[in-house]
Amino acid sequence: MTTTAPRRGDEGGFTLVEVLVVVVIIGIISGALTESIIIGLRTTTATVAQVSGSLDRQRLATAFVPDVQSAQSLAGPECGAGGGSLVVTLSRTDRGIDKAASYLVPATANPEEPKMLLRRYCEQGAPVAERVVAEDMGAAPVLECRTETAPASSTTTTAAAASTTTTALRSCTLTVTDAKGVEYRVSASRRAA
Repeated sequence: MTTTAPRRGDEGGFTLVEVLVVVVIIGIISGALTESIIIGLRTTTATVAQVSGSLDRQRLATAFVPDVQSAQSLAGPECGAGGGSLVVTLSRTDRGIDKAASYLVPATANPEEPKMLLRRYCEQGAPVAERVVAEDMGAAPVLECRTETAPASSTTTTAAAASTTTTALRSCTLTVTDAKGVEYRVSASRRAA
């Protein structure tokens, strides 16, 4: 005859049914957690792209609008060193100091590399600051400016001076297309002198 040893009170354990129930519950929970993590990662990527595009719009508007509002002319050489495709140089004279802001797309070694729009600011022809105002552009920015031709103010009364005219900036719109093809515009009008 076989006898079994009596069980002690501290040898308690789980039954097979209890272990199977726990394994099934852990499987359900881990499946739900995995799905929520995947959805979170997908959403994060899309959100980062939207925030980046929004940041580009804010940076461009923060720089471009005041430059146009205070610009006296569109003429002028590129501010600072070259090395890119010039979009526009907005220049003015403030208290006897020549100031200019050039917007340009810097040249890249790899044509597949995303384009960016830089703003270079100069005083008396010397670069003072440079910053990126738009990243990950899909195409070159497009600039549209409206000007008006007005008689030049002059104290002379000669016939030659009377026929002289100047071109004054009225407004500009800069259109930027991002890498996904989304187009946004920043417009500004020059302040009255």
